[in-house]
Amino acid sequence: MFGNNVNDTITIREIFLTENIEKSPVNFTISNEELITAYSQAEEMNLEVIGIFHSHPDSVPYPSSTDEKYMEINPVTWVIFSNTHDEFKAYIYNSGIVPVPVKIM
Repeated sequence: MFGNNVNDTITIREIFLTENIEKSPVNFTISNEELITAYSQAEEMNLEVIGIFHSHPDSVPYPSSTDEKYMEINPVTWVIFSNTHDEFKAYIYNSGIVPVPVKIM
């Protein structure tokens, strides 16, 4: 997700869709090339990569152990949608998983 952070309010301006190079219904991995492209496109639009969005088709919207590992090295807001609970939740990693309020407009 591309956007900006003003006064601790994150606003999403653009969505950058990626391909799952694992072709798996359980795991999702973005190629390094797509990551580089994403950061380049955000910079060209004078925006930041401010978040990562993904879904949990069969579980609650809480970071998995894999999510947590990647959250540590990608300190942005992670938005997770649960198909089974039909809800969004957001988190950031700050010495542990910390919930972030979400307002959908």
